[in-house]
Amino acid sequence: MISLLKYGLLFSLLFTGSQLTATELNEFSVLMLGPLDGKAVVKLPDGKMKVIGMSETLPGTQAVVKQILSDRLVVEDRVSGDADTPATQTVWLYKVANPGEKSRVQRLQRTPPPQEIPSITAAMELNKDK
Repeated sequence: MISLLKYGLLFSLLFTGSQLTATELNEFSVLMLGPLDGKAVVKLPDGKMKVIGMSETLPGTQAVVKQILSDRLVVEDRVSGDADTPATQTVWLYKVANPGEKSRVQRLQRTPPPQEIPSITAAMELNKDK
């Protein structure tokens, strides 16, 4: 019973520890992209370099490589959705100009932002000035 309790405590420490060390995508640097080969060279947050291919997961994240373009890496990142159901979000990681920089990260939304409809009074004021 005591050994079971020790293993349970050890498991919970390891599980919570891995959640605390989750890597953010803005800590990566995309150094080289090979769209024809389907490979990319990525500098990890710890400074190591890794060759990443299609359908591979970026180390320390839940982001899976979906596309390798000439200027960016396209990944699908798991995010929490409604009622704790996992959802995915498309994220672009751009190639860096200098190896010491971090990649610019752009998260895409699945729904377009609401469009602003110009008001009639603003259009009338513009016509009045002419």
